[in-house]
Amino acid sequence: TADGLLGGSTPERRLEIMSDSATGAFGVVTVGLMVVAQVVCVAIVYSSRDWWALGAAPVAGRLAASLCVFTRTPARAEGLGASAARRPTAIGVALALLALAVTLGGGAFDVLIGRAGAVSWTITHAALALFALAVAHVTCRGLTRPIGGYTGDTLGATIVYVETATLFVAAAWAVAQGGWPL
Repeated sequence: TADGLLGGSTPERRLEIMSDSATGAFGVVTVGLMVVAQVVCVAIVYSSRDWWALGAAPVAGRLAASLCVFTRTPARAEGLGASAARRPTAIGVALALLALAVTLGGGAFDVLIGRAGAVSWTITHAALALFALAVAHVTCRGLTRPIGGYTGDTLGATIVYVETATLFVAAAWAVAQGGWPL
């Protein structure tokens, strides 16, 4: 995705670059930066013992890709992105909502049973979920606009960007709370 979006000057050329299986300089640098960012953020979140974000990041990333499919059209008629263009079934929507509810629901349960600190914990995690949804919208829009729709590459990039952003905010929160010895 980085090779196509940063290396092409027209939507057609960008799609052509993204169709090539070879990875260029933009792609290598982007993958390297994302791996380093995710490893550092996971280490911080893990050491803070607020492991919720380790489960929330993949859920947020996959929901971001789903939102992209729901709100955009495929950039081309063939390919992985076009195969995802089918509208979800009621069962699929119910499962996605269940995954979100399970991810967010632990804090609500703690509030109901009166666990100390549960309200601030739940508000923090709800804020992180809203942040992830905002990043999903901006990322999807930013990746699909230059090529006129989404592809399998842009859906995958959306997942990685939203996961990384979610982990970054969770890590920053952990540092702010003293969860990482600097």
